Amino acid sequence: MWKVKFFLIILLFFVNCIRADDDEEICDHDEGFNCTDGSSVDCLEVCNGTKGCPDGSDEFLWNDITKSPCLNQECPNDHVQCNYGACIPLAAHCDNNFDCADKSDEWKYYCNIHKENPEEFKSCESGDFIPKNKFCNGEIDCPKDRSDEFPHLCNLWPCPLDTHYRCDSGGCIPQTKKCNNIKDCHDNSDEKDCSTSRNVRKNPVSTTPSQGCLIRRDSNYYIKNELENYIIYPEERVPVNTRIIIKCRNNFVFHGNYSEQRRVCERHGTWNSPLPHCIKYCDERILSNSKSTTALCSFQGSKVDCNKIVPDTIAKVSCADSYKMPEQLGDFASYEMTCKTDGKWSKRKANCEPICGRYASDNASVAPWHVGVKTDLNERCGGTIVSPSIVITALHCVQFEDDPALSFTINRL
Repeated sequence: MWKVKFFLIILLFFVNCIRADDDEEICDHDEGFNCTDGSSVDCLEVCNGTKGCPDGSDEFLWNDITKSPCLNQECPNDHVQCNYGACIPLAAHCDNNFDCADKSDEWKYYCNIHKENPEEFKSCESGDFIPKNKFCNGEIDCPKDRSDEFPHLCNLWPCPLDTHYRCDSGGCIPQTKKCNNIKDCHDNSDEKDCSTSRNVRKNPVSTTPSQGCLIRRDSNYYIKNELENYIIYPEERVPVNTRIIIKCRNNFVFHGNYSEQRRVCERHGTWNSPLPHCIKYCDERILSNSKSTTALCSFQGSKVDCNKIVPDTIAKVSCADSYKMPEQLGDFASYEMTCKTDGKWSKRKANCEPICGRYASDNASVAPWHVGVKTDLNERCGGTIVSPSIVITALHCVQFEDDPALSFTINRL
């Protein structure tokens, strides 16, 4: 009898998982959700972060997060997803309270944000940051707490099994590292059951050309398999007919300010279009942050607008009217700045100096930029030149709109 019950439990769980994988409803709202122990709960209690079934199967079965009806669930915009797929309100994320059944809503991996490279570095539970690609790679890189190899994290970590091997602890290593007499999984599971494999694969030498398309080395690439939704790292190969999504990290972008690019690996291991380069625009604002300078931009000899400035763009900076080059730049009429590949300018921008006036010493007896202002009534006023066409003077000198145009005389040194 117990064998029949056990079979029914497994069958119910299998059916629920299949329905979830097919993106169908995981719960019949008329009948409720069938727990694997034979009981049932309301559909509202399924995949909400709290175990409603006595055995917890409305979230995941026992301690195995890979057996969950929530794995392929999509969350509303005002919710966040637990590691195993349940949805919790956005406000409950990283609030120091456990709202996910696997407690993933409070993992430092998600809650500690690196200030400079949030996509490249993630946090151990200890608070130490390590590169994201060090998580679930089979090795312990968080020595204080080993949290980079947590099974609850790594058992759901993408691992392309046609090219990689998943450690018993969940980590993902290349297939070529299995049974190589080296401990590549920290739990040594890659060296188990290897007696036959070692005899066959001793000193293997490939006699066939590399298959698939190569991802070139670029530290700013973030690449995913579009259909199977797993991460692909630079210098890996992807099978023919694989479609990938490429994004840039570390504040880099694609030319034209595109946020992502798609490519397909075609026959003979060639991409349908060359892989794009991640670039970093140079700050265009510094070219216009002062009225004392003007700038003209060119790229490979052709004039371009001074915005979205790509590497190798040259900005020719000149002085605006009534300004001159600072003394440290000599008598040159202009100078050039080049946008470098790291998104920085080749030199610091210098502002020009006004040519209408100069600082006078404290004991100066003459004001060289002072003028006399008079009307046809022969009234005289003083004035100060502030530009080639503007003079500041007293209000009573110009308070009548019907006065004829003013004439002026300049007192020169």
